[in-house]
Amino acid sequence: MLYKSVFPPSYSEGEILGLSAIHVSQGFFAIRVYRLSNKIWYTLFSWALSCVKIAAGIGMFVVIQPLTIPEFCEKYLWFIAATITAGAIVDICNTVELCYCLIVAKSDAVLLPQRCGFTLSLVLNEFLC
Repeated sequence: MLYKSVFPPSYSEGEILGLSAIHVSQGFFAIRVYRLSNKIWYTLFSWALSCVKIAAGIGMFVVIQPLTIPEFCEKYLWFIAATITAGAIVDICNTVELCYCLIVAKSDAVLLPQRCGFTLSLVLNEFLC
């Protein structure tokens, strides 16, 4: 019976809050990359793709209100896959770029512990707070 029902309004609100939290997290790591590499182009790319993802997610949850769950899955399953893929691309790019920045910084042995410690302390601070 639940499978044939419509999405409750709280589902949309929860998903929008979740998308916002993901956007903030991805932006945090994009800023970490910028501080380590001083390359603004990557940060802009990451933020733009993350903004597209959150806009698409909000648009998707505006569309779902009149649809039942099976109707929504039939019509918009490709859209869900696209937003998940966009988030995965941003996460993978953030990881690769952070690894690249740390490998480049490894040649500068004096600054590497400071940068790693600073990055680790910020990540732990954000995670614990």
